Amino acid sequence: MADQTPDQPKRKPRLSRARRADSGKKIVFRVSNEEWDALHLEAGDIGISTLVRARVFGGGIRSRDGLRRIAALHLIGRRLQMLTEHPGMDVGQTAATLTEVRTAIARLSQDIPSADADDDTVS
Repeated sequence: MADQTPDQPKRKPRLSRARRADSGKKIVFRVSNEEWDALHLEAGDIGISTLVRARVFGGGIRSRDGLRRIAALHLIGRRLQMLTEHPGMDVGQTAATLTEVRTAIARLSQDIPSADADDDTVS
């Protein structure tokens, strides 16, 4: 390929990809298979890096699902507050808002494990 005839067009130079921004330092350490399994079990969906950062630097472990549930509960609360602040609201609009609230509560309750499964009381 080093030989190029004059009638051949020159190749375009290859574009190199942009350099990655410095993302900080990296820590690498070894763990046993048992420790690895324990880390994965404890970290769950949040990931080992997030778990280690939370343990080392303090602060809470934030779950995206948990934050979404909190946002949904906040929205439900705002809609209920709107109903109490405007008692003379149209009946149709009140019914529609209550239907939305009921649907949101049902959606949230599907994600929460049933309390009956953990109930140890004797009936």
